[in-house]
Amino acid sequence: MAKQDGLEWVDYFRGSLSDMPSTTLPATRRKRNIYFHADFDLRQLLLLAKRLRHQPCTCNDSQTPKAGALNWAIFLEFDDGVEWVLRAPCSSYAATQGVTGCLLEAATLKYIREHTSIPVAEVFHYSPTYENDIEIPYILMSKAAGHPLANYDWRTHTLEPSRPNGSVTPARVLTEEEKKKIMRQLGCYACQLFGLRFPTIGSLFEGDDGYYIDECLSPGHVLQDRETIEGIPRGPFHNEADYYSSLAAALHLHAEQLPMGHHVLRAPVPVPQEYPNFAKY
Repeated sequence: MAKQDGLEWVDYFRGSLSDMPSTTLPATRRKRNIYFHADFDLRQLLLLAKRLRHQPCTCNDSQTPKAGALNWAIFLEFDDGVEWVLRAPCSSYAATQGVTGCLLEAATLKYIREHTSIPVAEVFHYSPTYENDIEIPYILMSKAAGHPLANYDWRTHTLEPSRPNGSVTPARVLTEEEKKKIMRQLGCYACQLFGLRFPTIGSLFEGDDGYYIDECLSPGHVLQDRETIEGIPRGPFHNEADYYSSLAAALHLHAEQLPMGHHVLRAPVPVPQEYPNFAKY
């Protein structure tokens, strides 16, 4: 008769295990920090950087990659102190964007650098697929000038508690003059970006004949498997109404065909002040 609560099975397996010869389980291989997001060929990366700049290059493989919602990055250093950045998409984002993600991001960085004075990073090399010596999609670029705003405390009120910055040392609170300087810089950058106009709305690519606008690959059109949905107009669009209607269609079809996550509302919202009257809005 079986013992209550399955204790007979416990005794059986206890005896069976005790009779087995002792074995040592293989140790789980723990990835070093630099490979946290993806496995790639670091040696080939350093060879590429050396070939492009004609100087030896090193990389601290114990560094923790910087990461955001869509991309991660590590830093390379040359003998003369110059730093470059390897920027790669997170695996889920890379799978969603396919071969196009790095293409449009590299093209956008290069176009802004060529047509404005905004201090964006310089793109030295990129590959949109896994079919390369480094074995991941990537952009190899310069390290942008300046300091990350996240390293400082932008406190709006004197009694407002300081925000954590991931460091043991509390972040320095920005002065009013420093805040004004930052806002002036942002205003200058926004003004220059506003002057970059194209005949249609879509994503920017670089081809043999220069830059061109093709289908829109905004997050609202492609993330969370929306690139698999048929029937979403993807442009290029000739007016704002068609663009916003496309985003609305993407959300509607997502709700019908795909799981709904907390990031489902990935779309810009029109601002009433940008339209001459409410009917246009």
